[in-house]
Amino acid sequence: MRIIGGSFGTRGRIQVGSQGVRINASRGALYPPGALASVATRQEKERRFAWFTFLLGLLFLGILFGALFGPLGFIVALVLCIVGSFYGKTRYLVEMQFKDGEQLTLETTRRQADQLVQLKAESRPLSTPEQQLAQEWLDDPETVILDTETTGLSENAQVLELAIIDMQGRELLNTLVKPSAPIGPKAHEIHGISREHLRGAPTVADLAIHLRAILQDRRVVTYNAEFDERLLRHSLEAHGVEMPRGVTFDCAMHAYAEWYCPGGRWQKLGNAARQTGVRVTGTPHRAMTDCQTTLGVIQAMAQWPSHQDSPYVNRETASVAQRQSSGAGWEVSEGWPTWLIVLGIIIVVTYLAYAD
Repeated sequence: MRIIGGSFGTRGRIQVGSQGVRINASRGALYPPGALASVATRQEKERRFAWFTFLLGLLFLGILFGALFGPLGFIVALVLCIVGSFYGKTRYLVEMQFKDGEQLTLETTRRQADQLVQLKAESRPLSTPEQQLAQEWLDDPETVILDTETTGLSENAQVLELAIIDMQGRELLNTLVKPSAPIGPKAHEIHGISREHLRGAPTVADLAIHLRAILQDRRVVTYNAEFDERLLRHSLEAHGVEMPRGVTFDCAMHAYAEWYCPGGRWQKLGNAARQTGVRVTGTPHRAMTDCQTTLGVIQAMAQWPSHQDSPYVNRETASVAQRQSSGAGWEVSEGWPTWLIVLGIIIVVTYLAYAD
């Protein structure tokens, strides 16, 4: 593995073993596996020209075509050899970040890139607080998932659809709700619910008994708890109803943000579903669909310590090991297509010459 950049200069080599990463560059260092903060791999493809293949092909084809067709044959052989001697070269690049702030950029082989990814995987914790919290939600029979669709985002907005499920995905409540506030045009564009859909729908006052039976003394998980709790409280207050006693709200969005990338920004629920491979069943931005999607994201969080440990990490720039294991396609070995082109041309021309 060759160093091409980073804190240790642009020249040098590293060795990977059971003791960790040994760096031999402008200064030496030995990092144990636990000292790795991150390992990111990527591929870069570039076009190269094989001079040896070009000269060898020109020798054979030049003699053959020249003998058969004269000077024109030699020119044709020259053009074919130039075209055939271009081939695709794949570079495997690895960027390593250590916990002390040092970093390395390496050019490696595919096997070496896999080795570095595995070394980082072995240094990761068995669990993380976010994974433990997700598992705690799933194991708690008193925890439910709630989602709302609303008339807007303002302080005066109200709930117009409400869904609640348990941690096994069973429906506890799924209903449209008639608000006393108008539906904003932007909100309507998102969820598609109009005043016509709400004809005959109950108000939150009509649902008070059901909400009390479902939510009292329970923990409620929502994707963006601050928003859902605020809108639900405001809707209840607007209809003279109190929030059920003992209800507490946990935010799956905040937990997922830390699970996905510690210190990173919040992700939309649709993005979280794609990033964890959760299949969205139903219409997005409808309360029941979003409840089931949130449950799927929580299950993914409970399955792996972090997004970096899941098989869905960096789908657009997936690690070399993950691309190979996911069956991304058969990769042609570097260089040999040129020989195949030259050999094919020789066989075809020879056949045509003898056929005449």
